[in-house]
Amino acid sequence: MASGIEIREAEQPGDALDIAEIHLAARREAMPYLHLAHTDDETRDWFARMVGGRSAAWWVARVENQIVGYMLIDGENLDHLYVRPGWQRRGVGLSLLNKAKGSHKSVRD
Repeated sequence: MASGIEIREAEQPGDALDIAEIHLAARREAMPYLHLAHTDDETRDWFARMVGGRSAAWWVARVENQIVGYMLIDGENLDHLYVRPGWQRRGVGLSLLNKAKGSHKSVRD
């Protein structure tokens, strides 16, 4: 398990490209059979627009100044949770999930 995982809100424009790269790499590794509806550049552009437009809902996991995972919380729903290949099974996804659970609880209380 990775130590020193920091979970914080995503910042625009700096984090959008890292989030897009994690998304592309994780999907390629986990689902190589999946048909891609958009080019890599179209995907990067989408993330650049979305992360900037809804920064409070986007969260990133950082280890030693590197973004290694991200999630999107949309209202009470966890919409995305991706971890960079090579960082999977090291506690990054669990740290993001625990943040989502904590955020949901604070909204309900």
